[in-house]
Amino acid sequence: MLAKICTQKQFMDELDRMNTHEGEDLEVGKPPDLKSYILETNKPLAKQYVINDTCISIEDTGLEHVKILVAKRETGPPAHYYLDRTDRRFLVLHTNDQVTITDPIIKKIITSDKHQFDSAWLHTDMLKLIAKSFGNRPLGYGVRYEDIFKTDDSPIDPRTDLKIDVSGAISGKILELIQGHSDIKPMIGYEKVFINRGTPHDGVLETLEYSGRFRLVRGNSIDEHMSLITHVTKMYRETVEAVENKRIRARGTQAGFSIEGNSFTFEFERDIEDWNRLLPKIFNSKEPFRIWGLRTDAGDGVQKILCVDMHTGDQLDVEVGDGMMRVFLPYPACGNVVLRLYTNLQRYLDANMKCTQLGA
Repeated sequence: MLAKICTQKQFMDELDRMNTHEGEDLEVGKPPDLKSYILETNKPLAKQYVINDTCISIEDTGLEHVKILVAKRETGPPAHYYLDRTDRRFLVLHTNDQVTITDPIIKKIITSDKHQFDSAWLHTDMLKLIAKSFGNRPLGYGVRYEDIFKTDDSPIDPRTDLKIDVSGAISGKILELIQGHSDIKPMIGYEKVFINRGTPHDGVLETLEYSGRFRLVRGNSIDEHMSLITHVTKMYRETVEAVENKRIRARGTQAGFSIEGNSFTFEFERDIEDWNRLLPKIFNSKEPFRIWGLRTDAGDGVQKILCVDMHTGDQLDVEVGDGMMRVFLPYPACGNVVLRLYTNLQRYLDANMKCTQLGA
């Protein structure tokens, strides 16, 4: 159970308490670290709703911007989160329940059709930038690469999977050595970064994942933890809004109307030999891309995909050709879909692909 706090100080004190677990009888390998998740939503929250076998309820506290979210399942223990609505579009959930309980609940919330939830999508360049910005000191990185485009009749090849966790002062040099291998370089799309901030006496060691999940691994400064979340949330909001400022829309003029906006061009360093093998896996409405698409041949080696974002039901258009993918996002579609597509293409197809319109 979480305390019904009435002031901001009590809220911070409770988060501090959730980060303190000395003397508890812990299950080996599953410490109740303080974890925080950035979620994007495009609809007002209901006080109570059901997702399959899980009942979600939102309770008031004495603070208007802080709620308590409780997820009760038909079997297994419930999960409890503080829900911080300081930013009404980009919410933050805090919990120190076991990750084996909290992560599946977050996944259910995001992939359900309730409230149009989505996670944050921090692509590799953004994670690298965060790790050395806002007073952060990068301490390492994690990579989880899996060839999700394998077909059922693909030969078993252990070289298609890669898992790396590297931390320490020379982690950057190790990364340079690994990326020097041409077969491995396309696989180094970041899953997470290890960040140190604050002082040895008043600081934190954090991991930040591509999905916007923070884990306070070690340290005693809730202020530093919350400051990091604030910086990342603001940066992510600005990135999504920059995407949305480039949406395609028609504006009326004295002569009729004009078309405004820009496309987003993804340029691949890796040779894309067979789009016909890749596209059914990208635009099948399933995780991780969550985009449904209908393909048509546009001629000159270009395929056009008419898409629906499963997060909001918004439409978008995609074109693919020789070494590139171009995304057209119409107004008023949610910009999160562009970052979701880009982040997952980096993680599963080509870690070195670029989109100059997104920056870092």
